[in-house]
Amino acid sequence: MGRRNLAWLAGLALAILVVATWPVVRAGIWAGGEPASATTRAVAQVPGGIPRDCSVDVTARLQRWIDAQPDGDAGDPQVLDLGAGCFRLGSAQAGTRGARGDLGPRNGLLLIGRMHLVLRGSARLVAVGEAAADGGSPIPRALVWIEDSDDVLVTGADVDRDGRVGPVERLRIEGTHRGGRYDPVREHDHGIRILGGHRIRVRNVAIERSWGDGVYVGPSPTRGRAEPAREVEVSDSVIRDSGRHAISCVGCDGLRVRDNRLTDVGYWVIDLEQQLALVPIRDVAITGNEAQGARYGFTAISAVGSAAAGIADVVVRANTFTNSQTCLEFVSINGAEAVGARAPTERITISDNVFHVNQHGILARDVTELTVTGNRGVTRSARSCPLAPGPGLPDRYALLVALPGTAGLTLGDNSFAAAEDDGPRIPTAELVRVTAPRNG
Repeated sequence: MGRRNLAWLAGLALAILVVATWPVVRAGIWAGGEPASATTRAVAQVPGGIPRDCSVDVTARLQRWIDAQPDGDAGDPQVLDLGAGCFRLGSAQAGTRGARGDLGPRNGLLLIGRMHLVLRGSARLVAVGEAAADGGSPIPRALVWIEDSDDVLVTGADVDRDGRVGPVERLRIEGTHRGGRYDPVREHDHGIRILGGHRIRVRNVAIERSWGDGVYVGPSPTRGRAEPAREVEVSDSVIRDSGRHAISCVGCDGLRVRDNRLTDVGYWVIDLEQQLALVPIRDVAITGNEAQGARYGFTAISAVGSAAAGIADVVVRANTFTNSQTCLEFVSINGAEAVGARAPTERITISDNVFHVNQHGILARDVTELTVTGNRGVTRSARSCPLAPGPGLPDRYALLVALPGTAGLTLGDNSFAAAEDDGPRIPTAELVRVTAPRNG
């Protein structure tokens, strides 16, 4: 083959390579790449005059800087770089934007109605004081409040340019919780709060000591109460010592919770709790997470009463859950008895998980098309938990307790055994069906 043909083929190969990789680079923040490589815009840096040693509250100054930056474009986001250092957040001054035009005092950084942004850094965002109260009721707050925004990424920073965000390069978000348990007075004091919007990603962050949830996801307060948050991802992050949940969703369509480490949670680790009849929970995948030290179980799934659409298409797969501090299950599906009709709960898959609990593995009620396969469970260790939740239920611990309303069950290749210390005195089973539980 002649040199001309070789040169022509080499040029063609290079052209194909450029064409093939260009969209990936342009969409890098959603394909998992380093955000800076995905933009042609100048990266906006925090002004040098803003203290970064946590000596003073800098909420207002940081917010003015954020507000002054333009939105990006699809595939070409605007990067807001917090850098390193420590920023105290939670001004006593009331906010002026949000659902009611006034978010109240003590909130952190606000991304409201923003488009195509990356908020990144290896800095610490540290809460100031307690969440403010209005007439005795706490005003919801978050150190990062994202509302009705589209294409937003909150992430750490690859400072050493080695292609990954290491533990010390995570963006750190720190509340004021100090090891106490769940507190209903402070349960709306979150690390990150996501209300409505589309394509919101939280990656490579460390969220610590939130009185409420590490990450809270709910419907839009302004785009119509029937509009859930769509395409939300929480991944490759560490969430620890949350007073309520590590991650919660009360209304979402397309939620991905993957490859996180979630520890020391005051309530359920992950809570899918439909709260509004017009806002369903759909298309949720909880995969590859490691969790331990929860006061309750790993995942609670509960639909609201008397709604046309409830909870559908939830996958809980390949998670590890250890060191449960309670007598509740690995997964609870509509654990509480409904007063009236319950919204449909359907197509739930629980597969390939490894867990150690002090109770049954899974409690299911009012759910259709439930698939439970490939799980490896152990029950009880140090705690002597009664068989829950009352008389008329099994006389043994079971991988799955199917309460009334459970239909379309697929079950196979699971194991569920007594903990080694409990020995053969703890009887177990794979499945127990309960047709008429008695309360009491």
